[in-house]
Amino acid sequence: MKKKRSHAFKTSKRRSRSSLYFIIAIFTFVIIFLGYEYFSLKRENSSLKRDLREKELQILSLKDLLKKEKTKNMKLSQEIDRENRDYKASEAEDYLYSLNFSLVKLPPLKEKKVFSSHSNKKKVPKLAIILDDIAFKRDVENIKALPFRITPSFFPPSKRHPKTSFYARKFKTYMIHLPLEAYRFARVETNTLDVNDTLEEIDERIKEIRYFFPNAKFINNHTGSKFTSNKSAMKKLLYSLKKYHFYFLDSKTAPHSQAEAVAKELNLTVLSRDVFLDNIGDVNYIKNQLKEAVRIAKKRGYAIAIGHPRKATFEALKKSKDILKDVRVVYIDQLYKNR
Repeated sequence: MKKKRSHAFKTSKRRSRSSLYFIIAIFTFVIIFLGYEYFSLKRENSSLKRDLREKELQILSLKDLLKKEKTKNMKLSQEIDRENRDYKASEAEDYLYSLNFSLVKLPPLKEKKVFSSHSNKKKVPKLAIILDDIAFKRDVENIKALPFRITPSFFPPSKRHPKTSFYARKFKTYMIHLPLEAYRFARVETNTLDVNDTLEEIDERIKEIRYFFPNAKFINNHTGSKFTSNKSAMKKLLYSLKKYHFYFLDSKTAPHSQAEAVAKELNLTVLSRDVFLDNIGDVNYIKNQLKEAVRIAKKRGYAIAIGHPRKATFEALKKSKDILKDVRVVYIDQLYKNR
């Protein structure tokens, strides 16, 4: 009886162990399965996150590209608007404003004498045509397409037009269009020199321009009616220009500019503008201004006309071969030779 009970107990014990092992095995399998599923889901989730991040980066890249294109199109639109807008050209506008600050009645304009003492009346008169406010690739291409020797005058590099020193390298002869203080002008350029600047400040600015344009020889003023009318300011400027080997051309934005008077004191040669071409953005008006420049050139031997990169200006110049047939259109450096 005891043997039977002992045998039954042992059998029951073995069965209990087998059940326990089976339960442990099942539990272990479940744990392994759940662990595998967990890590599989984690890997899949990680992969999805990577894919999502890549998509986000692609979207950001596309947004950045669209933003650049939008900015590019906006700049192009601004350039086109600038060309087509019917506003008075910057220097001419400054000149008209400066007349309000002139308290003295202007004397009649005197015809200037030709600098060279060996002038020959039979020589073909010279006309230098300068286009101010050059700042963009579009301006350069339009100038290159003209059938005449045009002297471009480039703005110094700034945030608004950072590539001007690069574009200037495409020309053998060019000028720097230096912003000077006006009596009143809404579209003030960056780093415009004013009458209260010290000699050291002006010197530093001209030194910087020499760095950007190592081969440049000529500078003319952008606006500057107030600055050029101030003798002290002009002394400081012409002193610095002489130091860094620049010639100055007065855009004549003020009726009482002190440029020539100061130049005589410093024994320097300064030329000045005779005609503004495009006060009005009209082809016929500009052609008539060219005729006036030719008249002055024939009478005196040379003349200087200033225009701007406007659509009407380029169109008028392309259609003015007959107007300019009796003069020699030259780069500005030709007027400084033998002076």
